[in-house]
Formats: sequence, C-alpha cells, structure tokens
Amino acid sequence: MRKDERPVNGMGPLEGHGQRPLRIGIVTDGLKEAGEGDAVRIGNGGVGVYIAELVAALLRVDTVNEYTLLRCGGGRLPLYREPRLRTAIVPWNAARRFTRWLDLPYARLATRLGLDVVHHPNQFGGLALPRSVRQVASLHDLSPLQHPEWHQTPTVLRYRLLLRRALARADAVLVEADRARDELLQAGLVEPGRVAVVPLGVSPRFSPVARRAVPRPDLPATYVLSVGVLEPRKNLPALFEAVRRLHERGRRAGLVIAGRPGWRWKDPRTDPRFAGLLPHTVVLRDVPDDELPALYAGAAVVAIPSWSEGFGLPVLEALACGVPVVASTAVPAADLVPDLVLRAEPDAPGALSDALQRALDDDALRRRVAERAPQIVRDWSWDRTALATLEAYRRSAAGVRAFVPAESRQPALVQP
Repeated sequence: MRKDERPVNGMGPLEGHGQRPLRIGIVTDGLKEAGEGDAVRIGNGGVGVYIAELVAALLRVDTVNEYTLLRCGGGRLPLYREPRLRTAIVPWNAARRFTRWLDLPYARLATRLGLDVVHHPNQFGGLALPRSVRQVASLHDLSPLQHPEWHQTPTVLRYRLLLRRALARADAVLVEADRARDELLQAGLVEPGRVAVVPLGVSPRFSPVARRAVPRPDLPATYVLSVGVLEPRKNLPALFEAVRRLHERGRRAGLVIAGRPGWRWKDPRTDPRFAGLLPHTVVLRDVPDDELPALYAGAAVVAIPSWSEGFGLPVLEALACGVPVVASTAVPAADLVPDLVLRAEPDAPGALSDALQRALDDDALRRRVAERAPQIVRDWSWDRTALATLEAYRRSAAGVRAFVPAESRQPALVQP
C-alpha cells in the first residue's frame, strides 16, 4: 500500500471465487461535501442525492454482496462510516484533479481489493481500470455535447475527449429516462443491449406531513418554488417572466428559488424587467437537507422550467409532498406521472404562466395530487432504483453485455 492511501475500512477479503458475493466498487467523487464537523452534508444537487440515496438503498436491498466506496479526498459524510461498507479514499492533490477522470487513482485499488465491478454513478470513467474489472456507468444526459454553453469548460472537454471511449469500455450504461437512451442510440454511442433505463427515486421523508413543520419566517405566504443548482439550463428567467405575468393578472404569488450558486449564473433579479418582483422573491442559496421537505410542502406549486434535465428529481419530491408541479417538456421525470404534472415549452413563458395559474387555482388537480402523494413514494422508491442497479452489477459481473429492454415505467430491469 502506498503511504498516501488511507487503509480500507470494513469487511476483510474473500477467499476464492465461485459463488462468493460480488465485490462492488462505487466511485463517489460526484458526491460533493459541504459544512464542517457534525454539520457536514451533501454539497451538490441531483447527482449528489442520487449517489447517497443509491448507496443507502443498496445496503437495504442487498445483504449479500460487498461494497467499497472509492473517492479522491474528503469522505466526511456519515455514509463513509457505515459499518457494512468498505471505504477507500485516495488523498486529493493537484495531479489527481485530472487523473481521476481516467480512474488512474483507482486502477491499483481495484486490483488490490479484488473488485468485480466498478460503478461510475456520475457520468462515466474507467479507462484506466484493468480489463478484469467490469464497469457500469450512469450517464445522466448529453447536454455538455449538445449545449456546451450551459456547462463549465472542463466538463465539455471531458465529454468530447473521453465519452465515446469510456462508454465503449462499459459493460452496462444506465440512464434515467427513455429520451436519454434514445439520444445515446441515435448518436451511436452505445448498442441497445448495453443500455438500461433506471429511473431515480424519492425518499419517504418527502410527504405532505412535512407541511406541519414551522415555516420559515422569510417566505411569502403563497409561493412558487424552484429547486436546483443555479445554472443557465434551469431557465430561471422564463420563470421570473411567468410569475411577473401572474402579477399583472392580479395573482400575487411569491417566488422562492432554492439552490446553490452554480456556473455562469446571472441572477434574474438584476434584470430591470423584474424589478416589481423583488419584494416578492426569495433566493435561498443553502437549504439544509432536513429543511427541504418542509420547503416543498409549504409551496403552492413547484416549477421546473429547465431547458434540459437528465431526470428532474424535484418532480417526484414535490408530488410526494402533495404539491402540484409545472414542468417544461424537457423534464423526463414528468413523463412518469403525466396526469399530475402540467407541461409547458421552455421557450414559452406565457404558457408557463398559464400553467402556474391553473396549478394555483385548480382545486381538483390539487386534491388529486394530495391523494396520490403516498403512492408516488411507493411506486418510485430508491429501493426500486437500487434493485435495478443491482441487476446491472450482476449481469456485468457475469459477462452478460445484453439487457432485455426495460420500460421506463417499470424501474426494475426485466429478468431474462
């Protein structure tokens, strides 16, 4: 072991092969950390939530196989102290800022730990892994190639230089929606048999009972909520324009934006067109995880006007809290529950404003959403996401690079 590698915690090595449990590694570099000491928490949006929830769900649904979390630097979240997990953390340095995209820091670890499968839940990787290690990649979307202006330059370069080769190396590619699978196939990046649709889930902590929490004193009495990293593809100027039009009609709903500042973020509040909204707008740049369900449950409607989303977790989180959703046609998660979500084109603020007004005023819709909230949690649980992912691990470890096509409305992969 090199002196700059932290010893692996948890279960000891297994002897032999045969029917022994699988040794599965999960790269958690995409799970950002924020805060200090006991206040450390997930520091990023959908990808971070996905990784943390997936690992926790895998431990619930799988009591047989062994899991190792692989990471460059950090590892302060409680997840890394879970006794059923191994944790292998390589100290961070300037060189690894780049080599981790090739998995160079993990190639030696994968061999030493005898890993059967390595999962990259944040897009792709694995070019440096030994061929004896099977690889599963979660690809959230292709927007860095389709719209590079929405992303940071290193992300765009990584996609352009590495994506095709990394996907060719993967034994299984997991996507969250049918449209992402279709885009992959149309681009010729992967064959149909190696891609599986595995929708994300929603935690039971998102429920209508969260409304009982004491509301924050800085929030409007009635508000439209948007949740997500503050970045260009979230299309927030269109939401500001839609709410401005509501105000013109006499509907004085407030606007609450919750999300950490991202890249190329230009605050719409600086736009003179929206000066009249300033007294009715709140931007929360750091919402603790335990406050998020109450923030959802207290909203009159949740709006997701994005130009592009890989999935759109706020759709399920809001519905699980019994709150109506207005989403753009570019949000795949809305396709799972079409009778509960009002849709609008991302470039049509007038239609978005009309949908918001209907969500605010349609009592029948609001009752339907409230009644279906418990079912949302049952139908789209993280455990179902984990079971489908586990099936990908098993098939990859067995050398089966062909999946029976799965309908996106059935999160678990179809058995052969």
